[in-house]
Amino acid sequence: MNYTLVPRQSVGPVRFGMSRGEVRAALGRPNSSGDRYDGLLYDSYRPLNLRVYHSPQAPHPCVAAAVEYPGGLELDGQALVWRPYAEIVAFLRARDPRLLARTGQVLSVALGLEYADGTASPDGMAPAVQVTAFAEGYPVDDGELEEPEARAAWAYEPGAGVGPLRFGMGRDEAHRALSAWAGEELEFEVMGHDPDCEYCAAWDLRLYFERATGGCNAVEFFWPPRSPQVVLMGRRLLGHPEDGLVEWLKALDPALDFDDGSQGYVSPRYGLYFASNEQFGRVDNLAVFSKHWPPR
Repeated sequence: MNYTLVPRQSVGPVRFGMSRGEVRAALGRPNSSGDRYDGLLYDSYRPLNLRVYHSPQAPHPCVAAAVEYPGGLELDGQALVWRPYAEIVAFLRARDPRLLARTGQVLSVALGLEYADGTASPDGMAPAVQVTAFAEGYPVDDGELEEPEARAAWAYEPGAGVGPLRFGMGRDEAHRALSAWAGEELEFEVMGHDPDCEYCAAWDLRLYFERATGGCNAVEFFWPPRSPQVVLMGRRLLGHPEDGLVEWLKALDPALDFDDGSQGYVSPRYGLYFASNEQFGRVDNLAVFSKHWPPR
């Protein structure tokens, strides 16, 4: 079975963040289950050539999925399994210049992909037999990638916009502005679960549009950075230790508070939402908004 990868979001029908029960409802009963050495829970679906990993914390959200040959995984129509490592590395490096490729491991934190076996190498001709796609909450040995630099930096002006995007822009106007900034025609995909949200894979951005007016009312970013870095008053926000950002913003906006629904902090004054990966404690999800979070 072949699966399509949406980086850091899904592998085929498995969406990262789904509870263990939701994954089982979608895939059926696993053939085997257990605990991995690092505490992650796993369910193995052998007929599907798929192993799904879950956080040990209830409701056990999905954090990764491993696809094994003869199963297949594709990104932008290109095979990521049963293909020589040299070809895979070249393909992935074009999409992630900070790709880590060394003997025994090929890792892209930005794309959420890891190959870890003895045959992995930057120029090897042996075919990859398994790849793990992951999202936040999945532990990786990222070595020299501890402090990745963003591909670009966007200044955030609360109430006005971020980078080339202005709050209130219609979809077409926002598409043109972002494409002009990038210097290429970008593609936008309407999120299946939310018709008012569009995803730009090239820059790992989500754009939200107000249903009543059609105007852009929020932009969401992710770290490690394929998204642009977001800068507020000279401070870089993505990848910032969450505790330090909370302390800084609390002094500026006493209304800053943790939102149980979105599982992150919301600053009404600055139109900011941010959340961190519990393992590393750094802000890995951030949104700027004009009126509300979640947007509506």
